This record gives sequence, C-alpha cells and structure tokens, in this order.
Amino acid sequence: MKEVYLLFRTDNWHSVNSKELVFIGDSVDKCCWAAHWQEGASNEQVKQLKWQNQSQCNNRENEFEIERWEVNKINRCG
Repeated sequence: MKEVYLLFRTDNWHSVNSKELVFIGDSVDKCCWAAHWQEGASNEQVKQLKWQNQSQCNNRENEFEIERWEVNKINRCG
C-alpha cells in the first residue's frame, strides 16, 4: 500500500476543530519542508515534527502535526 502524509496547521492545543490541511506529501521530510518554507514553521517546530510528528509549546500563533495514511490502490476496469 502507498503511504501519504498529511500536514495540518492547528491551534496551540491541537484541538480537532482547529485542524487545517495545508500539505499532502509522500514523506515526513517533504511535510517538514512545506511546514518551514510554505507555512513559516520555526526550526524548532520542524525538528519536533521530524521526531514526534507534531510541534508543541513554541510560543507561536499555531502548531503543526503530521498524520500518516495508507491509501489502497484503485484498480481501473475497462
């Protein structure tokens, strides 16, 4: 199965209602790149994303988290 990684921007408490999908990639590293260069994540936030798939306690306006999803292959008929 193929894996995709979803990068979310969240509030400081990572509440479900605050999650906003900002990037879809095929690796944690690509999500970290997007968090830093497209969304303005700090170096510390990127480091936390790489090691624990979320940033926390950074005294910034928002935090980030990464979710890994497995995608079933779709067979095309005809």
